Amino acid sequence: MISKRVLIIILICASVILVVVMLPAGFFNIVADGQAGKSKSIGESKLRGVFIAEYYSPQEVQVINGNIKVHVKEAWLERKWYYKLFSIDIFHKSIGG
Repeated sequence: MISKRVLIIILICASVILVVVMLPAGFFNIVADGQAGKSKSIGESKLRGVFIAEYYSPQEVQVINGNIKVHVKEAWLERKWYYKLFSIDIFHKSIGG
């Protein structure tokens, strides 16, 4: 049977490993190399240089199938772009665009 002291050491080591691995991943928003990107706003899309057009909705609320209500704040079209792994640059240019 594992002693209480060994179990505590294992838990501390596991905690340290999780903090060292997970904290930077969440802070730097690390994504897989080549993963398709999507901008969070029209402004961000324009800064990335991938913005194509903005769409306007004639109604503030869109109703789907008579019971699903969707509130659309912004809608836009942008060129396909991809993340570069561990890039310091926040905004990446479109590939092939």
